[in-house]
Amino acid sequence: MTEIENIIMEKIFSRALETLQEAWRTVIDIEPRLEALETNPQFMQIVSPNETIALISLSTKIGDTTGMINLCIPHVVIEPIMSKLSVHHWFVSQKKSRAPEEFKQLEQRVTKAKLPITAELGTSQISIHEFLNLGIGDVITLGKSVDSGLDIKVGDKLKYIGSPGTVRDKIAVQILEIIDEGVEEAHDE
Repeated sequence: MTEIENIIMEKIFSRALETLQEAWRTVIDIEPRLEALETNPQFMQIVSPNETIALISLSTKIGDTTGMINLCIPHVVIEPIMSKLSVHHWFVSQKKSRAPEEFKQLEQRVTKAKLPITAELGTSQISIHEFLNLGIGDVITLGKSVDSGLDIKVGDKLKYIGSPGTVRDKIAVQILEIIDEGVEEAHDE
């Protein structure tokens, strides 16, 4: 990796370590730090091959590139706090009420979260041969009638039924119906 790429990686990991510290705060106060950045896996060996570890694999996407980040925590590191990781400890040590500042922070984070919303006109299956021979003016028949509403999904969950249209010369979807939890399975059939 170049020097610029190393600096970028160090900044990314520094931010990740701050998040890691926050995640562990309810169990134990830790101060993780980046001691070295090794890019050659042959030189990586923080524990012996037969050592028991906790392995956390994170799927990561930066731009169009996806990959895995593995976080390896040796058993000897976790052993002193094992009792704090039990379900019983979590329920006993959890706060019964949260401070208003915590609710405000949570609300701010949730309102900034981005979710993909898709309006599905319908679905169809065609062969690869048909796909490769598609041209301008070809029509693909969808498995829905024109009068039925569009399935509007938030993430991969069906949440609304809508109708296509325009607003100020932009494509839009009007919400016609809200799907209750558990109803989407019946609608898909």
